[in-house]
Amino acid sequence: MRWWLSISVTILLIIGGLAITQTLRRAPAPPGTIAQSPSPVPPATSTAPSVAPLLSPKQITIYAELLGSIPLMENATIEKEKLPLEQAARIHLPYWAYVCPRRDLWICHPDAPSITAVKPQVSEAIHLTREQVVFVHWLSHQRVYQPLPVIRDEAGNFHAVGRQAGTVKLQRRDYHWTHAVSLGDRFVVPTDQGISLITAGETITESYRELFDEPGAIPEIELTPQGFLAWVPTSQPQAGTQAAWYSKGAWQVLPDGWSQAFLQLICFEDGSVLQIIPESLGTVRLQVTPLETAPSDAIKIKHLVARLSDESSDVRDAAHAQLVAMGPGAWKLLQELLVNAHGEAQMRLEEITALKTRPALGRFTILQNQLRAIWRLRDGVVFLAEAGVQVPSGGATDEQVTPAWIVVRRGRPIELLPPALARNLAVGAIDLSADANEWLVADAASGAQLFFGQELFPLTKEKDFRYRQLVGIDRQNRVLLAPVDGKPYGSDLLLIDPTVADPTPLLPIWTITVEGGEAGWTNDDWPAVKRKGAYTLKQLGWDATNGELASSPPPATRPATAGTLTQAPGQIQGSTVWLDDVALELHDASGKSIRQARLGDLPPGQLAAAISGQRLYLLHSQSRISRLLVTPGQEHPFALEAVFTEDVPYVAGLQRMWTDPAGRICIATADSRLIVIFPDRNIPPGMMDLIPASELKQAHPK
Repeated sequence: MRWWLSISVTILLIIGGLAITQTLRRAPAPPGTIAQSPSPVPPATSTAPSVAPLLSPKQITIYAELLGSIPLMENATIEKEKLPLEQAARIHLPYWAYVCPRRDLWICHPDAPSITAVKPQVSEAIHLTREQVVFVHWLSHQRVYQPLPVIRDEAGNFHAVGRQAGTVKLQRRDYHWTHAVSLGDRFVVPTDQGISLITAGETITESYRELFDEPGAIPEIELTPQGFLAWVPTSQPQAGTQAAWYSKGAWQVLPDGWSQAFLQLICFEDGSVLQIIPESLGTVRLQVTPLETAPSDAIKIKHLVARLSDESSDVRDAAHAQLVAMGPGAWKLLQELLVNAHGEAQMRLEEITALKTRPALGRFTILQNQLRAIWRLRDGVVFLAEAGVQVPSGGATDEQVTPAWIVVRRGRPIELLPPALARNLAVGAIDLSADANEWLVADAASGAQLFFGQELFPLTKEKDFRYRQLVGIDRQNRVLLAPVDGKPYGSDLLLIDPTVADPTPLLPIWTITVEGGEAGWTNDDWPAVKRKGAYTLKQLGWDATNGELASSPPPATRPATAGTLTQAPGQIQGSTVWLDDVALELHDASGKSIRQARLGDLPPGQLAAAISGQRLYLLHSQSRISRLLVTPGQEHPFALEAVFTEDVPYVAGLQRMWTDPAGRICIATADSRLIVIFPDRNIPPGMMDLIPASELKQAHPK
């Protein structure tokens, strides 16, 4: 029997050992780490195993679940339609987030799926991953796009995660991923001292080119017809090139004419390059140098020439800019088309072909050759020509703009900044950044402001002014900001999301000042103004009216007796509110009333009141508005919900506070102001277009 017992014990030990081995093999890697192969893999030269899918007992896979995990956002709801930015949620993300070139939002969360388990679809705009995604290169295979993400591990190393090639550790740790550019099956990314080219396919390889010995400015990248140029911009004249040229699948030797420093390089469609070369005292020299050869598109040229005669000046200017961007290769055909051109089209063609002897910056001739690079963008630069520029107008005399802010961005025609934006710029005082067609202006005094509708729209309140570094804007118009004092790749970001209603109480308030006129209301309670004519603010906009404004509020008679209100919630509209320092009292049309002792949390000095839906709004002195929920039939029918203090206008000479037929709360003052409050926070799009950004405030509670 002893031999049988020994055999049994041995078998049990073997089975137990196998079970332990299998358990260890199945155990997931710790969150935020990358599954490593047993043997080391040479950096960016051979493949590595894919990151293993990681499971979590409380895995977060969708955006709504992510919101539920963030403090103060537990009750936030995702809207069916995008809200105006002033109503958007300001979400403090305690995680890393990134907006990729396809304008998708990638958010790192410890309970999200591993990167290899995420299979983004074209329709998806948000991706949740456990790893920290810092860049995504989109590969096209048979018209189907697949992402190749680059992730950063806890040690600060970067790894490219390919579907076929597996996970490969990249060579360096000083990449500037915000300046990375995708080029078909490759992507190029600047480093502190040079440029790295990463090719993705069955394997992932990396080629590095050093541009200078010491860390300095971030290298710039300009696309050529068959590759790209990389250079280190400088404003100081100096000898010795700091540029590299990649073309036809290999690094090339630069031809003659590249042995100097450059302020900027701009590539034309024909492969030639406009070199902006710094000289003394902030002046520059422009010269065009051939580099590659690309055939001109004759059909495109003829189409653009035809548009030079369009009725719209914007269309003519855009066609002019695109013809200039085609480069010297288009000049021969333009010279032929010039023979049959007439009027403004002829003048514009003459101006373009004159660039043979007098290089210009796009359509703009730099006066006195004065040009400075003020803001370096991710995809270009904003120049200041302090002496101004000469702008072809197609007429007898050209227009002159002084000073001129000139925008040079990769893949876009050279243009001037919108005048409304240029007026708000001050060298050295603000930061200017761009993403797609959006501009962001930021400074310590005003925080981050988005240029929208020819005005600057404030994105943050004072407590969040440090969030003014633009990370990106996704295709749902979510704005992602980082703090200026934050750490690189830090987990402290602010996401302004117009698809999520701000869960904190907000009160949109539009203040209309009628200079030289008066503010009031009509006999049917619509808000109205009068100045040279009378205008009524209806539900969707202004209507002219021939009547006089009402001069006094309708009388209200306080009932001698008081009963008990029994209406269902939401049916208190039309009731009359009586205020004093002792109690709140509300009467319905039949004389029934509810009364409650004045709440101790209410600010002092009740000036007036109005009812919207099931809520009572009280206007107080000291620029405060309180909102109370009214529930008739309850032991305590008045409950204080919020006291709005920030951005509530001061009311002097109150004439009336009332609810208009559109459900808006209105206040008319003796100093010719009309204050319109949107209690449901819903401003119709047509109305929103009428409201200047400077006149609309979002009142916050204390």
